[in-house]
Amino acid sequence: MKLIYTLLFSTLIGAVNLNAQRFKSAIELNNYVVSVNDTLYGYGKEWGTAFQTAHSSSNYEALTPIRMKMENFVHKKMKEFRSMADYKGSKALTNAAAEFFKYEAKLILRGFVPFELFDDRTTQAEKTAALKMLTELTREEETKMVDLQAAQEAYGRRNGFSIEPAN
Repeated sequence: MKLIYTLLFSTLIGAVNLNAQRFKSAIELNNYVVSVNDTLYGYGKEWGTAFQTAHSSSNYEALTPIRMKMENFVHKKMKEFRSMADYKGSKALTNAAAEFFKYEAKLILRGFVPFELFDDRTTQAEKTAALKMLTELTREEETKMVDLQAAQEAYGRRNGFSIEPAN
């Protein structure tokens, strides 16, 4: 019985360690943050393209699987950044990344999900209100991105590298 518990414990520890990010340098950690945001941006573009089609056809069903994929990714990365161990003073950066993804979860819930409820009975006023909400949320998203970029710049200064300006 003791052997079974030992094996189970070892397996659980191994599974946890497989999910942990390991970085060889501070810039590698920063690049990871950038790559995660690039992936999210790609999901956002995918949703936006599907939204244009859905909005012109009034068939919003295709938005759900894209939103769900994006939502799962956002929650996974938010948890990952929250639990990430400090690496060369990275706590402010990983906290900023977790907060950014927390905001993205809010944006998805309040900005994307309402469109999935639309059907042929949805009024133009309802569509306009949902578009207005989405626009407001994306403006606030820009502020959250500025906060994340400031944390990246500070982390870079602390570790001897600079961040290229955003496009």
